[in-house]
Amino acid sequence: MLVIGRQAVLEVLESPGAEVTELFVSSSTRGNAVDEIESVAASRGVAIRRTSDKRLDQLAGDDRRHQGFVAEFEPPPLLAIDAFAAGRTGRRWATQLLLLDQVHNPANVGMILRTAAAAGIDGVVLPRLGTAGIGPLTIKAGSGVVFRVPILDA
Repeated sequence: MLVIGRQAVLEVLESPGAEVTELFVSSSTRGNAVDEIESVAASRGVAIRRTSDKRLDQLAGDDRRHQGFVAEFEPPPLLAIDAFAAGRTGRRWATQLLLLDQVHNPANVGMILRTAAAAGIDGVVLPRLGTAGIGPLTIKAGSGVVFRVPILDA
């Protein structure tokens, strides 16, 4: 899966369960954003491939707002509800879950996940059928916090 843009790339780099397989950075991109991404990539052992803006445009396809960053990655697996519930014991028994149903637009799923993370929701149930899954648009719309709330498989 490809993710495009500075914040989205940084999010997958910082997500413990995501495995970044390729990281492309524009050879013309400079500044704090590059320094931050290079630092996080180095800590995860991810090599950076400097490339042209034209190549990034090709990788990004229709979404040319890559901001000089494109990453190919495997997202973290969704958590099973029963495994998640089994860990909610003792003081952690009270649990607030948000159940999504028939949310077809991936950008809306990303914004909902961002809101759930900000609201302190304990987990978001994402059905396999009838609701958009986690993809590049979801991650971009989530503005860097999609993987900060547990996403549960239903």
